[in-house]
Amino acid sequence: LGDPQDFPMAPMAPKRRTAAAAGLMIALATLPAAHSFAPSPFASHLRPARAFAVDCSRGSRGASLGGVLGAAMDVSSGGDDMAKSMRDQREGALNEMRQRMESQRLEGLRSELLYLCDKTKRGIDSPVGSEMREKIVAIMEDLEKANPIPEPLASPVINGEWVLRWTTSESILGRKRPYGFRVSLDRPILQVIDTVNLKAKNFEPVNTFRWIFGGIKYQNSVEAELEPISKSNTKVIFRKFNLFGGIISIKAPEKAKGMLDTTYLHDGRINEAETAGSALRISRGDKGNLFILTRAHE
Repeated sequence: LGDPQDFPMAPMAPKRRTAAAAGLMIALATLPAAHSFAPSPFASHLRPARAFAVDCSRGSRGASLGGVLGAAMDVSSGGDDMAKSMRDQREGALNEMRQRMESQRLEGLRSELLYLCDKTKRGIDSPVGSEMREKIVAIMEDLEKANPIPEPLASPVINGEWVLRWTTSESILGRKRPYGFRVSLDRPILQVIDTVNLKAKNFEPVNTFRWIFGGIKYQNSVEAELEPISKSNTKVIFRKFNLFGGIISIKAPEKAKGMLDTTYLHDGRINEAETAGSALRISRGDKGNLFILTRAHE
């Protein structure tokens, strides 16, 4: 095609000249593809430039693609970490909510249990087969499934003075005793547990001759030794009975033995920062008797 200087050009406006020059450069850039048909000085000069442009283009595309993929992988990895962190936080919040709900449910059961115990006058008004006894036993069994201290005899919580709130033991309730020697309902039945020295002692309040100036108040008590056979169950060996406030003491016969399994022990706390009422203890005797006790107030 020859040198562009061989072609006279009419004067143009600057913008038109720029556009024309750009169009000419585009046209010239296409010439190498047809150089076999029309060799030109421009073709030989443009081939290296075109090759360089293609190489740069390829290199640029490769570098850009690698950078994009690397960035995408970094974003994906960061997104996975963030998603996992969010899942962990959500699961932690749900677990904390479940624990609080379960804690409130169990506290409601404990409150209801003690209300029913007091309503039955320690068990006097809940005889065998009664609906009230069935309700109390059902709540007991529900709490036993969630026992927070599975090794009660190894826990310091079990030591100290306890108040009997409900029992099925006829010998303790004393409903078959003569009226003047029955257990008083206006004073608590107490039990002291000492697992350090393996001792126990029960106290029952009695009010004799109530019709004479309000009667005579005293306590009967029984002393016993403990022989643990597991972390929750212990043999109870009675040693001495103290009657009429200790005026009369009788050595317990050899057959005066039993077993006591603590199936539920709670320290009275709802959580680490809040205390609700007294500690609660549930025990089962070897003769099938049930016992519900709460910590005596200091």
